[in-house]
Amino acid sequence: ATTKYVSLGSVVCMLVYPVLTYYLGGQGFATLFSFAVAAIVIFMHRSNLGRLVRGEEKKFSPKK
Repeated sequence: ATTKYVSLGSVVCMLVYPVLTYYLGGQGFATLFSFAVAAIVIFMHRSNLGRLVRGEEKKFSPKK
């Protein structure tokens, strides 16, 4: 919501997800699963991350 970049929000959320899973008691499979999901989501957003770095990513703006 702060940056209005949906892809950035998704990536940041996926970076936090495994850490929260671990600290909220997710042991073993839950933590490994959260790391796997995070890695897949970040991998799938690689083109969006490239556009963010180049300053070409469009911001989200709801229609009025």
